[in-house]
Amino acid sequence: MLYVTECWAIKRDYAQKMSVAEMHMLRWMCGNTRRDKVRNEDIRTKIGVASIEEKMRENHLRWSGHVDIDLQMRQSGE
Repeated sequence: MLYVTECWAIKRDYAQKMSVAEMHMLRWMCGNTRRDKVRNEDIRTKIGVASIEEKMRENHLRWSGHVDIDLQMRQSGE
């Protein structure tokens, strides 16, 4: 699900849709449905997974740091 998210301009719509899809998959992994009324935080702690929005933010920051270093190297002539 996180393929190429480091390059995306993350909008609220995209983040919300990704979060909904993630929770659907996590609930399926646990064998729960929405009718079971288990909180999202409880499912995440049970599985031990961070939210997808945090992962997308981490990927974006890691990628932008890599791009900044690459630009600095190109400007210095290395």
